[in-house]
Amino acid sequence: MKGRMIPALTITGLLSATNALASSGAINITGRIVESSCLVTLGGDSGGHSSVALPVISRDALARAGATAGATPMTMALSDCPPQASVRAWFEPLNVDRNTGNLTNLAANTPAANVQVQITDGSNQNAIDLRNNSNNRYTTIDDDTATLNYAAQYIAVGGAATAGNVESHLVYTLEYR
Repeated sequence: MKGRMIPALTITGLLSATNALASSGAINITGRIVESSCLVTLGGDSGGHSSVALPVISRDALARAGATAGATPMTMALSDCPPQASVRAWFEPLNVDRNTGNLTNLAANTPAANVQVQITDGSNQNAIDLRNNSNNRYTTIDDDTATLNYAAQYIAVGGAATAGNVESHLVYTLEYR
C-alpha cells in the first residue's frame, strides 16, 4: 500500500503545480500620443468647457423607473484635428452610478430623488453606458474637422422621481482611433 501511495501523491503534487502556473501570465501595454488634439467648441464656447441647462419638467414626466425626459443636445464642434481616422469623447467615470452607467445627481440643495442624468448618442439616441463608454461611437475626421453629437436627459431610476434640483458633471477626453 505504501508503494502505491507515493506515486499518487507525486502525481497530485505535479497537477497542483501545473494549476498554480496556469494563473500567471504577461500583459503587454501599448499606447500612442498624438502631437496635438482637436480644438473643441462646445455649445458655442471655445476651450472645451460649457454648461448644459436641461429644461424644467414636471415630475409626472418621470413617473416610473426608466422614463426619460428633457433631452438636450450637446454638440462638440472639433477643428484643427490631428491626422487620425476618427474621434470620440471618452467620458470619465468620475460620478457615475456603478449600477446604471448614468451620472448621479450631485445637487446639494433640495436634490430630486430617483433621478440621474443619462448621456446619449445625439445621432441615434442610444444611451451611452458611462461605466465603460459602450454605445459611444467614433466619428470620422474629415478635412481636420468633426462634429460629435451627444445629448443629456433626465432618467428616473429606482421609482418615480420627486421634485427637486438636478446637477451633475461630466469630464471628457478626446480619444482617437
